[in-house]
Amino acid sequence: MIIDLKSIQHSPRHFDLTLGRDWWEGDGEQILGFDSPLDVDLTISEAEGRYLVKGHLAGDIVLRCGRCLETFTKKGKYHINLTLTTVPPDESDIGEIELSEDDMSTDFTVGDEIDLHDIIREQIYLNTPIRCLCRSNCLGLCAGCGVNLNVEPCRCNDKLGHPGFMKLKDLRLSGE
Repeated sequence: MIIDLKSIQHSPRHFDLTLGRDWWEGDGEQILGFDSPLDVDLTISEAEGRYLVKGHLAGDIVLRCGRCLETFTKKGKYHINLTLTTVPPDESDIGEIELSEDDMSTDFTVGDEIDLHDIIREQIYLNTPIRCLCRSNCLGLCAGCGVNLNVEPCRCNDKLGHPGFMKLKDLRLSGE
């Protein structure tokens, strides 16, 4: 959904959207999609040449566990408080610049249009932990046989022992 920022200069615009479960086009690794529609409530207003995006997102997000690789659903409620600064198209290729402390909470956009879906997608990525767990005590996968330790016990370590200590099995001390 493309928003023309020029239309917001005189009065704020409110967006109350419901994005369907099939809206998400993620990378397919950690965030797999949504189990329910995503409710979006955003207001974009202009203040001193910058645009303020405030609101929240809510929906059931489908994630992949970082330890056992099983999928699970988590309630997602994200608050958005973003400042957008427009950069004229002729200045967009100025190279590297040093950002100040205030710039760290600012997103830069080229031209007078933004894609609201890109902002929503970015905020979901930024508010999702790097490594999600299906539960706090997830045991993960066995490094030897790959079995999900949450579902069944592994028997490969009973026979061999810990892989890090396998070289010690052949160690012979003097006097033995």
